[in-house]
Amino acid sequence: PGTPANLAASAVGPNRIDITWSGSTDTGGSGLAGYRLYRNGSATPLATVTTTGHSDLNLVASTGYTYRISAFDNAGNESALSGPVTATTTAPPTWSTQDIGAVAAAGSFTDNGASLSVTGSGADIWKTADEFRYAYRTLNGDGEIVARLSSFTNTDPWAKAGVMMRESLAANSRFALMLMTPGANGAAFQYRTSTGGSAAPSNSQDGVSTIPRWLRLVRQGNTFSGYTSANGTTWVLRNSTTIAMPATVHVGLAVTSHQARPLGTAVF
Repeated sequence: PGTPANLAASAVGPNRIDITWSGSTDTGGSGLAGYRLYRNGSATPLATVTTTGHSDLNLVASTGYTYRISAFDNAGNESALSGPVTATTTAPPTWSTQDIGAVAAAGSFTDNGASLSVTGSGADIWKTADEFRYAYRTLNGDGEIVARLSSFTNTDPWAKAGVMMRESLAANSRFALMLMTPGANGAAFQYRTSTGGSAAPSNSQDGVSTIPRWLRLVRQGNTFSGYTSANGTTWVLRNSTTIAMPATVHVGLAVTSHQARPLGTAVF
């Protein structure tokens, strides 16, 4: 097979690079079988795919990565490697962090470069006012937040860690939250549609999702949708709701231990 052409790499964020190339052809008669993508000079393929693109995930921020590509046919023949292309992941985002509501024990936040650790106490994110630790940025207009929850302290069956969009930093603010619990309750999509109103819905847990788990929260206008995924590419819609939020909201990572004082830590 011929060597794939037009290899290109583009950093999407601090932890992801997208790689694309032009399709190859096979002149030997056995037929093109796919492509092997190599990273940083390794002799072991990073990925073997049949498409002409791949997303390299879980990378380190502010780091350069080099890629080369080959094609192979159904007879086992492999083309020469393409020339290298390099892309550098972006710098990690700047996060703000604070405790929301009348928590009994102060939480904390640590940016570890490749991961984020959020530690929080708090009675719950529920009813008419919340208590939790929040690490956040601002979002104007439509957008989404995607994070992989890799571990979470089991302080309570209803301890919560997840991705949140929130109207304000007040304890009774409107919000949407795609969350995981540390045990049998699994995943849930919860929200408060009016300031000071009761959070909902009750009994929203799926009872099957386990950690590690990818979480995704999407805003389109006033529609907020929560998704889960086992691999970060195939998403399952948990639920959607309509919340009248302003154009600019706080978006980030929320953790409550569901206990007055014990602290729980979630690693994203």
